[in-house]
Amino acid sequence: MDSPVPGRSAVPGRSQVALQAACLHPATVLGDDRKGRLSAGADADIVVLDRDLRTVATIIGGRVAHDPTGVLRALPPMTSGVPVP
Repeated sequence: MDSPVPGRSAVPGRSQVALQAACLHPATVLGDDRKGRLSAGADADIVVLDRDLRTVATIIGGRVAHDPTGVLRALPPMTSGVPVP
C-alpha cells in the first residue's frame, strides 16, 4: 500500500498484513481482481476508519457515498484520477 509520505508505509508492520488478509486475500481467493486493491480497473470501494475502527467515510465506485464530517474534503485535490469533492 502506498503512503502519502515517501518511504513510509501507510499501514506499518502487522497492521499491513492484517489489512491484506482482510481485503486482498479474500478477493484473490474468490478470483475477483476488481476488489481488494486500489489500482486502475479496480472498483475503488473504500472505507475510511478512525483509530477506533469506526467508519468515518465511504467511497463506492470511486465516488464519495458517506462523509458526514467532511474528512475527505480536507484532503488536497488529486492531480490525476478521481478528484476529491
